[in-house]
Amino acid sequence: NGPGSNNLMGIISHSVFDGIVYLHVICAGESCAKWITLDEAMAYCPTGVVAYTKLQLAQIYGLPMDMLFE
Repeated sequence: NGPGSNNLMGIISHSVFDGIVYLHVICAGESCAKWITLDEAMAYCPTGVVAYTKLQLAQIYGLPMDMLFE
């Protein structure tokens, strides 16, 4: 898939290791989850990463999702 593609990917969690953000994901058509960098995730499914970020911000700050990134 080329740059700017938007594939189906579920994000399970995230972690930072040595200053690099990793996402624990499962991609459509794959049978097991894997860890990928934030850059890889943005290249594979940018809308999924944005949605996950909104959800995390909403949980941290207790804001309704629709108030974020209007």
